[in-house]
Amino acid sequence: LMELKVLGFNSMKYDTLALGNCIIDIALERYGAESIQCVKKGMGIFHLQIKTGSVDIAFRDVLSYIPNQSLDRFAESWGVKSSKLVWPYQLFRKW
Repeated sequence: LMELKVLGFNSMKYDTLALGNCIIDIALERYGAESIQCVKKGMGIFHLQIKTGSVDIAFRDVLSYIPNQSLDRFAESWGVKSSKLVWPYQLFRKW
């Protein structure tokens, strides 16, 4: 019951994959190797779960659970506006 789900749109190929190394390194340092569960699908990360002791953090891609559609169409189905944001390159030491 205590799981924080971090959902991204097409994050399996982009966001989770790009942030995965940093997230996994931090989890290894703080919680140990047994805290990480990672399921890959093709070249992407389908499911990344980190057990912190009190709360599990799970990174999931919305596209794995819905029919194939664009971000604009997905946002429209929920009645919200969407826009692409700028990637924070200045926060990463390596690209």
